[in-house]
Amino acid sequence: MSQNEDDVIVLREKLKKERMVTMKITDTRAFWTLFDQMIQAECRFLHNRNCLLKAYMEGRLHTVRVVETDELFKDEETRGRFAAWFGAHPAYLCLPAFIVVTDTTVCHMMWVREDMRRLGIGSLLTKDLKIESTTSQLAGSEPFWDHCGLREAKRTRNE
Repeated sequence: MSQNEDDVIVLREKLKKERMVTMKITDTRAFWTLFDQMIQAECRFLHNRNCLLKAYMEGRLHTVRVVETDELFKDEETRGRFAAWFGAHPAYLCLPAFIVVTDTTVCHMMWVREDMRRLGIGSLLTKDLKIESTTSQLAGSEPFWDHCGLREAKRTRNE
């Protein structure tokens, strides 16, 4: 992330106005972009790389991307600034965030880069994917899960 704090504040406000959608990660470009974003952010899920790769291969890894409207397409400066902030390509504006589902309604892991939190990204992931519970809530994330009204499910041996 090369933006200064003032620039991030401006970009956060711009991002709030953009349409965002969830997306299953189905190609290697999106997977490695996300993984690079995690490395850059020193994500604490990096040690789960085998689990992330398996979830990607099984179609259980999802992220959020900004929908490129005509207005955003024409605004190359904003697209470029978003891409630099996200750590993504300007034509492929995937956010540094993911969710791994164990089945259709259970969240096994979720991460949103710290400077992207409180923008509705985690809530979008849980709502769009109709998540009903989690398998493991990390210490400090309880307020988010309470806000979403999600409970912690019992883990199975295979998770």
